[in-house]
Amino acid sequence: MQVLRALRLAAVVLASAAAPAFDDETEPLAAASPTPLGVRRAARVLLLVVPLAAAWALLWHHAGRHVTGMPSSWPVTLEAATLLATVVSIAAVACRHGWHAGALAGPLLLVLVAGALLLPDTLTPFPEPTQQHWTGAHRNWSACLALTLIALMVASRDPGKRPVRRLRRQPR
Repeated sequence: MQVLRALRLAAVVLASAAAPAFDDETEPLAAASPTPLGVRRAARVLLLVVPLAAAWALLWHHAGRHVTGMPSSWPVTLEAATLLATVVSIAAVACRHGWHAGALAGPLLLVLVAGALLLPDTLTPFPEPTQQHWTGAHRNWSACLALTLIALMVASRDPGKRPVRRLRRQPR
């Protein structure tokens, strides 16, 4: 299905285009503000997700109007959301280590997608709706989305905060 491939390509392009949003030269200045890093990142992600979600909805609406027999929008939207979350997580980790997020996250996503396209049909994360592993692949997409969001939360923890205390047994 050519339209599905085009939508997936659009998802990769939109996600890759989101990478430079984390290249912020003023981040060291904002680190001194009382607003925690997680809140600053959440605001940046929200400002990023809203226009990308609107663009995705328009693309999906346009594709649905001109093609009959399109699959449900949720599985492909899950793929797009996971790709975006992957880019944002890579960018957050890059920023945490002082690297340029835009120069790293977008190209790394392209490498990951290119590697996924080289997998055999039974393992590909981009199956056609008629293939048997359509449902299983999207379970994997769900797990990947959860893992990337956890990575984003860990990378967005303010480095100036004290580490979370663990429960220890008191010596007797």
